[in-house]
Amino acid sequence: SYALIGMAESLPLLVFSRVLVGLVKQTMTASNAMVVAWTDEGSRSTWLARLSSAVSLAFLAGQSVGGISASRLHRSAPAAIAVALYAVDAVWVVTTLPPMAPASATRSHQTTASRPGLFAAVKASVSDGIVSRV
Repeated sequence: SYALIGMAESLPLLVFSRVLVGLVKQTMTASNAMVVAWTDEGSRSTWLARLSSAVSLAFLAGQSVGGISASRLHRSAPAAIAVALYAVDAVWVVTTLPPMAPASATRSHQTTASRPGLFAAVKASVSDGIVSRV
């Protein structure tokens, strides 16, 4: 969708790219669910606050980088940078995040290795009221 933004020559294509993002981009929901799944109750609020702070900082930095790159390079430069960052991020996530355990381990607190599956973690975090939107 960010590539579509960079290539958009019409308002309908721009709107379509934003609809596409809204349908498939649930990174905060997944990130919150992972924090919930991988932390104990004592440290959970600290890690959720750190995640929220990182998102706020990235939002501010992203707006600045986007504005500067659009004005100094080309109007599609921010979209190209976003696509490149998402590609790097995808590789980083795939290579560094530990695997999620099967959903059957959702509420077993036997070991730290028995983490719930991502879908179960999202469901648990929503039902616990931790994630405000899905």
